[in-house]
Amino acid sequence: MSTISYSLHPAHVPLSQYSALSNAVPGLQNTQRPTARPIIVPTAPLTPSPGQHLPRLNPTWVDFRTPDGREGVSFANIASDPCRSIAAANEPVFHAPGQESIQVLIAWPGYRHLSPSRSIPIVVNGISITRAQLASKIVAFYNAFFAQARHAHYSASASKENGSWELKQTPSSSRLILKRLSNSQGNLAVFQADIEIMIG
Repeated sequence: MSTISYSLHPAHVPLSQYSALSNAVPGLQNTQRPTARPIIVPTAPLTPSPGQHLPRLNPTWVDFRTPDGREGVSFANIASDPCRSIAAANEPVFHAPGQESIQVLIAWPGYRHLSPSRSIPIVVNGISITRAQLASKIVAFYNAFFAQARHAHYSASASKENGSWELKQTPSSSRLILKRLSNSQGNLAVFQADIEIMIG
């Protein structure tokens, strides 16, 4: 996925404090702003590393939808009640006999020097991880990354027009939307999440 020209902190568009998907689960308050729009966090094209010994799966993706079928679930809802916020939450999502973990990479622009990757178990107590469990682990990984990035050097250039992906503070979990996890970026041994930020 190519880098986009939108800013995480645009000069003329205030970041919303509301979740665009907060009305996806019955009983949760609808705080959607009509002007909110999604900005895709870039992922990184990858190539297989010579001699790499990470376990490799076939092309695999796990989608995250709300119970009423909307694509993407907010970090806030995943953190508060993943089983209630995600469709097919208790469904096992990996079927890879003999493999117990996957490598997940965060390719947030300007912070690749942090080498933000983590091994995430896909077998829990001998049983394949569920969609809700996987979502919770992804959110926890991103939260740990945000905490590290706030105090790290930002290495990407920015322009007045395009702004910056610099993480001076942790983005609101209600504005971060987890849509998918896949290994379709060129290296079957490494997974990346498709994340959107709702702004406006």
